[in-house]
Amino acid sequence: MKAFTIGQVASQIGISRDAIRIYEKKGLLEKPLRSANGYRRYPETVLTRLRFIQKAKEAGFRLREIKELLAIRITSSFTCNEINKITQRKLEEIKGKIRQLKIIQKTLETLLKTCQTTPEEECSILHAFETNGGAKYQR
Repeated sequence: MKAFTIGQVASQIGISRDAIRIYEKKGLLEKPLRSANGYRRYPETVLTRLRFIQKAKEAGFRLREIKELLAIRITSSFTCNEINKITQRKLEEIKGKIRQLKIIQKTLETLLKTCQTTPEEECSILHAFETNGGAKYQR
C-alpha cells in the first residue's frame, strides 16, 4: 500500500498541513504511522476521508458534526435515516442563519437610506447605533 507524507496529502487535497494536524487532533483522522525519521506516513485511504471532510465542510457542517457523520459512516449500523436527521438539523440551522442575515441586510439598507438624507456633520448611522433607533437584530 502506498504511503504519503503530510505535504503530499495536503497538496493532493488542496488543504494546509495545519488543517490535517487539526483533523488528527479532533479525532477525524487516525494517527498516522511514523517513519524512522519521525515523518507522518498516511495510507491512501486518508485521501478519501479528507475529501469527505472537505465536502461536508462545504455543506456547512462543523468539525464535531463531521465527526458524528464519520462515526455513523464507519459503523456497521449505518442508516440513511440517521444521516437524514443530522442533515435536516443542519438545514434548519442554515435557514435560521439566512433569516438572521436578511434582517441584518434590511437593517443596513435602512441605515444607508437614512444616511443619504442627513447632513455629513451628523452621521445618522453612528447616531442610530448610540440611541434606541440603532440596529435591532431580531431572532
